[in-house]
Amino acid sequence: MKNILLMLLLSISFGVFAEEDAINPQDLLPEYYPKYSIDRGRINEINYREDIFKLNGVLFNLNDTVKVYFTSTKNGNLTMLREGQSILYELNSDNEITQIWVLPKELFIPAS
Repeated sequence: MKNILLMLLLSISFGVFAEEDAINPQDLLPEYYPKYSIDRGRINEINYREDIFKLNGVLFNLNDTVKVYFTSTKNGNLTMLREGQSILYELNSDNEITQIWVLPKELFIPAS
């Protein structure tokens, strides 16, 4: 019984320390990245001529005024995007992508 209690206490203690050492993903993002829940995905394909791209296997249209943000700049553009990048994105009522925030490699989203 004492062994079980000791193991339980140790596992709880290690869990607390692991939680304190864990990286908060928000700490890796600039202040201009969204702080609320938003859609996210991985870029599978980009077609600049038709302003369409595929995220997680689903085709999306890009709004004419789409804004692109990188951790290094608020003034990114579509030509800076690459297939395989993980992003956060926002859709308008027409289901067009209006804003894109590129995530750092540490916050990579696996292919679905």
